[in-house]
Amino acid sequence: PIAAWTAFKDCSCFICQNIKDTFKRYVETFFWLYRQDNEFKNKILRSKGFCLHHFGILCNGADKYLNDKEKAEFYPAMFRLMDENFQRMEEDLVWLSDKFDYRNKDADWKNSKDALQRGMQKLRSGYPADPVHKAK
Repeated sequence: PIAAWTAFKDCSCFICQNIKDTFKRYVETFFWLYRQDNEFKNKILRSKGFCLHHFGILCNGADKYLNDKEKAEFYPAMFRLMDENFQRMEEDLVWLSDKFDYRNKDADWKNSKDALQRGMQKLRSGYPADPVHKAK
């Protein structure tokens, strides 16, 4: 069928395959560092988490690269990290919405001015070091 042929061709590009292979090595390196380097592990656990796309990739990687004992530690820590940071995003988005109420017109914006863009980046991915997406 044509769908199978296009799927095969889509994976046969030298550049795409090279990028895919390199990314697999990045995931493997992430878990090697997570297992071996406490400074790296602590940096991850103090971070703002991951976008949903990369969080899913890390969950798949954990199944592949971590043993049962390590997974029992990894999953609760990652879910706590993601939950805390999604709650933070939710609070910022709620305040952004509340800020447009006339009663809050003079209130401080807090961290909500770019909450919508940050929320979109968190849900759909984006390079974390990039500035918040802004319309020109």
